[in-house]
Amino acid sequence: MSIATFPDGKRIATGSVDETIRIWRLADGREMKKWVVKKKVGALLILRDGKQVVSAEGDNPEGSYDETVYWQLWMRDVETGRVVAGPLDGHTNMVLALDISLDGGILVSGSADRTAILWDTKTWQRKVMAPICSQQVMNMIPSSALGTTLPGNRQEIPGLAMMTAPSIISS
Repeated sequence: MSIATFPDGKRIATGSVDETIRIWRLADGREMKKWVVKKKVGALLILRDGKQVVSAEGDNPEGSYDETVYWQLWMRDVETGRVVAGPLDGHTNMVLALDISLDGGILVSGSADRTAILWDTKTWQRKVMAPICSQQVMNMIPSSALGTTLPGNRQEIPGLAMMTAPSIISS
């Protein structure tokens, strides 16, 4: 299950293994919208303008011995639930983390396949796919200035933090 907060601070979106994305009003806990999607939802992100929801969707069928499971990213209009971009392909295991650069120009997806993919939010084309560690990518904060694999930590990265200057990252 995944939870994402809207920029207005008044709503949240949830995604679940029950193959739904829901938008909730925080003031009274009322479900405002519910979309049934085709796969389990592993991660969610609300774009900075609050008008689109990015979801990472995929499946690992019960009894499947195939370790390669494809996950896709989808962008939906918050008001209608209509798909406005996607699928974005590239990960071969569950997408665990989504984040967006401070300027909104880069979306980054981190996966249990140990890669991070940087996506251009104007074209929704993949900019960079980088193996960044020897363990799963659990959380991150991107910058449009990024685009190369950085030397350093090669173990599990449970989180990343970026300084105001986009060239400084700590893990």
